[in-house]
Amino acid sequence: FTRARINKSGAEMLLGKIYLYMGKFDQALVQFNNAVNDLPQGNSLTPMALYDYNTTLAPAGPWSYNPATSPNTYLFGYPQNLVNTENLLVRQFTNNWSHFSNDLLLNTSTYALYGANDTRKRLYSTKAYSGSSTLQPGVYRKIAPQFANLGLNLPDLYLMRAECKARTGDIGGAKDDLEMLTTKRMPVLEASVPSGLTQEQMIRFVLDERLREFAMLGYRWFDMRRLSVDPLFSSNTYSHQYLKSDGSVGATFVLRPERLTLRFPAKLLAQNPGMPNNP
Repeated sequence: FTRARINKSGAEMLLGKIYLYMGKFDQALVQFNNAVNDLPQGNSLTPMALYDYNTTLAPAGPWSYNPATSPNTYLFGYPQNLVNTENLLVRQFTNNWSHFSNDLLLNTSTYALYGANDTRKRLYSTKAYSGSSTLQPGVYRKIAPQFANLGLNLPDLYLMRAECKARTGDIGGAKDDLEMLTTKRMPVLEASVPSGLTQEQMIRFVLDERLREFAMLGYRWFDMRRLSVDPLFSSNTYSHQYLKSDGSVGATFVLRPERLTLRFPAKLLAQNPGMPNNP
């Protein structure tokens, strides 16, 4: 098993993801169940498991988190993708825009989705990189990971399976999958998903959990794209704010439907004369 190449479980997860994006939730659920059942066992060099942030992100813990110094730059001990036990397949990019350059930052409304003791909040800082200055009020810089993985990973697998369970009426199963993750992200006594949620409420809870887990890692655009044609969420609008140095809003950019598709590059158009480009 190597995280640099896809395996059976990863292939099943990818197929399930395709079905999920097509809105075929029952077929997606079959593949996600297969992916969980076929997860590679790994070995001492390539274990597969969710990290327990209650331990790994504890002050002076395995990832060397220091509340006094880590927010100044980045979290030095965060595992690289090829040895990250949560990753099934690594396809990474350097996360400089949010990590080093202080340009893409988390807003207050998304940060407010985290509970008071959610350990994922330790992956954010109110300080600019180098710690020499404080960011504009109400925004947060991601301090880890330095290289974001857009391949395949366990949190995404469990959250997509939870969403499919909720969409096919298995509310209890969705709750179980969610808590498999949340118990690793906050104190166990605070990790319980509320009981008595309706089907729609559970779906929305799962999607909020996706925000909490994957904020600033490149996943959101793909979720916005698929939800734009989902009857439950098709009326949603999305925007990006440009903030001035004092924290006031300099401009607001509303995402148009055209921006939920990618334009073809010039080389591809040249190789296919007459093919229209996306708007």
